[in-house]
Amino acid sequence: MKIEVIDYGYDKLPVRAYYNDAGADIHVCCESRLIYPNETMRIPLGFGLKIPDGMVGFIFPRSGLSVKGII
Repeated sequence: MKIEVIDYGYDKLPVRAYYNDAGADIHVCCESRLIYPNETMRIPLGFGLKIPDGMVGFIFPRSGLSVKGII
């Protein structure tokens, strides 16, 4: 399945570390932000995706962050 990446000018687009990875690594494209407990914040990623009809995209935290309760 091909997913088209829409580049908004950020220099770190999603990339798979290994050819057989199920997902790609993404990086936040903005300055550092402080997020307090129980706070929700929208953070731009600097890219968009054209996902085919009938498909869905997910963003999951790194496992090291999940262990610390950061999602």
